[in-house]
Amino acid sequence: MKSKYLLIIQSCDGSIYRVWNKKLHQLLYSGRLQIYQHTYDETVKVRTLRSYRYEKKQAVDYYFSINDNSSIVPLSLVNVRLALLADNKLDKELLHNFPSDSSLKIKKGTHFEINNLISDNPNNK
Repeated sequence: MKSKYLLIIQSCDGSIYRVWNKKLHQLLYSGRLQIYQHTYDETVKVRTLRSYRYEKKQAVDYYFSINDNSSIVPLSLVNVRLALLADNKLDKELLHNFPSDSSLKIKKGTHFEINNLISDNPNNK
């Protein structure tokens, strides 16, 4: 039996990070779904007047988990639907309110809309 180790770090500024697959994920919101972001540098090829050059650019990917002990997976509509295994009504609401993966990242104040929808649904607690 393999043992799993969970590493959670709190920085001086109060930010909480979780290490998963050797990557640091910052916890953005803890609700029904815990939403994380992973920030990293990527190299991008940029066209100049006569040639190309490479620049480093900061990129962000979003992830979620069901709780502190569960796997962190990419924040996508398919993954959320699979993780929740929602009833038919909630599944239709998810598809109606979040037509694309990028729509899952919409915030209302400090809350992600996906968590508001799930928390408001009495069948999914």
